[in-house]
Amino acid sequence: MNKLNPNSGVLIGSRIFTLDDQIQFSKFSGDLNPIHIDPILARRTIAGKCIVYGISAFMYAIDSLANYQGITIDHFDVKFLKFIPLGIEIRYFWNEDKHELSITSENTIHTLVFITFSSIPKDGDISTIKSDKPLNSPRNMTLQECSEITEEDLIFRGDIEVGKLLFPSLFENYSEAFIAELVSTSEIVGMQIPGLNSLFLSIKGYLLKTDSNSCYQIESCDLRSGILRLLLKGAYLKAQIEVIYRPSSKDSASMHQINKVVRLNEFKNINALIIGGSRGIGEITSKIIAAGGGKLQFRIIWVNKMLKNYRKKYLTLEASVVFFSWTSRMELTYLTLISIKYTTLQHQK
Repeated sequence: MNKLNPNSGVLIGSRIFTLDDQIQFSKFSGDLNPIHIDPILARRTIAGKCIVYGISAFMYAIDSLANYQGITIDHFDVKFLKFIPLGIEIRYFWNEDKHELSITSENTIHTLVFITFSSIPKDGDISTIKSDKPLNSPRNMTLQECSEITEEDLIFRGDIEVGKLLFPSLFENYSEAFIAELVSTSEIVGMQIPGLNSLFLSIKGYLLKTDSNSCYQIESCDLRSGILRLLLKGAYLKAQIEVIYRPSSKDSASMHQINKVVRLNEFKNINALIIGGSRGIGEITSKIIAAGGGKLQFRIIWVNKMLKNYRKKYLTLEASVVFFSWTSRMELTYLTLISIKYTTLQHQK
């Protein structure tokens, strides 16, 4: 397990993040941002797919460090360098000389963590911090609206019991209150400020128990670059957070709009199969052909949920490959589902 990499240090842990891991972390954190848990909506983001929660990857790193040699940290400086996709092996290396944790895949450093460590008191029960139920969906604010926010209460909106199952070594070595405040930074960024259109860039913090009111506020907001800096003042954690307001995903033209500019039967002799027809050029092409009377199917690979507008109306999905069909000048009306073993063919109308 503890292999030595000359450049990175000692291997102290590894894991492959799955969508189920993401969903469990969303319950723990209260962060329901779709870029992490909704494969369909994530396809329309800058990442193009679901990505691992940055704070989750960091918490697994310090959980592994605590499990490795009982090392606990009191200061940390985390740089989220690149997205971590699901389904690949992620490795945690500890370089004691540099006081550095690195989170890597085969050829990529995704996250760097610089720490100082010491023995820390474990006092701080979850009941000592504010808590509430999760928000139903992320805030969808403009960057200007974000810049006008002054101060918000720090509230833990997750399920601490789920966290104990995910990070057992953390809960053995740190207080529940500190862990709740740390995981809440994911909810602040992903659900509050900026909310829906957010990407975590960095977090720098330290453990310090105070009796002050737990809150967070905007330190700065660059309307040109989209970079926001937040200051978090918790009862057990003080941190500076850097976030970027990522480009929002755009909805393509509806069939109703396309029908106005495409002639009836213009593509009646077309019979097409479109790979990647759930977004971008593939989506608009499939709609144009359908509006012009053509026949087509488009494919989405590795999805667990139906397109948002059709989830409850059509089916519950348990497949790796799905073919959707449009009928002439209509919205989505039927689909062909091939099961993960490619043996069962079903039609739903």
